Amino acid sequence: MGRSGLHRCLALAASLSLVSLHGAAAAPSAPRQVVPTVCKAWRIVPAPHLTDGQMRGVSGTSSTDVWSVGSFGESGVPPITLHWDGTTWSQVPASTAADGLFYKVAAISPTDVWAVGYAYGANGAIKSLIEHWDGSAWTLSPSPSPQTYDYLNSVTAISSSDVWAVGSYTATSGTVIHGLVEHWDGSVWNLVRVPDATPYATIFQGVDAISSTDIWAVGYEQTQSGITSPIQPMAEHWDGSSWTVVGITPPSGVSNELYDVSAVSTSDVWAVGVYGSALSGLQSLTEHWDGAIWTQVIAPQAPTFINTLSGVTAISSSDVWAAGQSSNGGPAAPLTLHWDGKVWALVPAASPYNSAFLDTWAESATDIWAVGASGSPAVPFTEQSKGPCP
Repeated sequence: MGRSGLHRCLALAASLSLVSLHGAAAAPSAPRQVVPTVCKAWRIVPAPHLTDGQMRGVSGTSSTDVWSVGSFGESGVPPITLHWDGTTWSQVPASTAADGLFYKVAAISPTDVWAVGYAYGANGAIKSLIEHWDGSAWTLSPSPSPQTYDYLNSVTAISSSDVWAVGSYTATSGTVIHGLVEHWDGSVWNLVRVPDATPYATIFQGVDAISSTDIWAVGYEQTQSGITSPIQPMAEHWDGSSWTVVGITPPSGVSNELYDVSAVSTSDVWAVGVYGSALSGLQSLTEHWDGAIWTQVIAPQAPTFINTLSGVTAISSSDVWAAGQSSNGGPAAPLTLHWDGKVWALVPAASPYNSAFLDTWAESATDIWAVGASGSPAVPFTEQSKGPCP
């Protein structure tokens, strides 16, 4: 989740003074013309040009210590890890012990960072993948992988001995998909029992912690059997002893998912995703927890058939960013929204060809990051903001 970019817009004043070639008094100055420039809240920050690369997660500890993780398009290669030192992005090799993808990253300190995703196993199996940065290198951290297909989609860290990762697992294709939750206690990763939201599919996509006794995980549930059955947003809460399903009123549509969650406090939590259908169009979904219930908060949509939000970062109750993409089925464009405490507003981002944001993270109200991919074939894509335009 993230924070930084361009902010203040400067107007350039141009004036001309004409002087007589024969020593006559100078002609009156032309009227001052103020030429306003367009405020750009986001600016592109060059990242290493890695063909087929896309950045899926971003987190950091300061303005000079930011990590982004992702993957290459093909299998059989290690994930991507990039580091920002305050000046440039540099590729830092992930462990060569596993080939796969990283989805998200959580930074505790410059010497304590976790990245999660999945690795390719034998005979087509998918196994949970967790790696740790100790300040000098990424190393594989053994993690439970309960079935044939095990995915970790997100991670949040409270301390060096209290880290949570969430995702899903299933025995074979077409069978029931269960929610997957793993916890790091400072020594080992352990499976944590979590209830399934429905008997058909429970998939966690995002997780965020307010404290060790107040954690939210969001995603989606399948409400009927069959691969074409409706899917609806889902949330579960950890109170320090157990996970509990917390109901969300489904929005209209049959393709409704939550991808990420970010908390300001116990009574101020945001989750984002998508709702609608392939026939009627997909729209950005923003849900808010007020300490008692989840409520959909209508967000503005780009004038396209598809709007999705993949990441959210909550700085304060009046400063929340969400990032994703919009398209009409062809090349995508980055999508960013800002919450000022009252309404969501679209905030234009720089938009190179076929670009999309997959996550966002804020270090402060004036240091926000969004990461994803752009181009065809894709390459890593990052932008930075210093906050919304005044």
